[in-house]
Amino acid sequence: RLDALEMAALYSRADAVLSIPERDLLALTILEALACGAAPILSALPILQRELSAADVLFLDERTPARLAEQVRAVVARSPETRAEQAARNRALVCARFDWTRQAPRIEEVYDLARRRHAVRGGTSR
Repeated sequence: RLDALEMAALYSRADAVLSIPERDLLALTILEALACGAAPILSALPILQRELSAADVLFLDERTPARLAEQVRAVVARSPETRAEQAARNRALVCARFDWTRQAPRIEEVYDLARRRHAVRGGTSR
């Protein structure tokens, strides 16, 4: 198991970070990779396309090994300048949109709503 600093160091050195789930989710690992300046290649899931843009990440439009290899080659072929610009944009994106001080209240609202709905249905609240 790696600690946060070790994981950040790996993300920072990565040419690409792949996250290609079949289900709709915005994983913390994607945000961590973006914050470290990595270039994510992601499944073209609705939540990801809603929260991130094609300017920030590469969306895998076809879930085939050949298409995935093509996307990885495209990321690796970018010039050092292009990579540095993308890394800076990705870091800024995470700081601007996904900062914990902004996200924590939203998460708390979701939990409160879930707790209230559970109580209405006759569940117990601890």
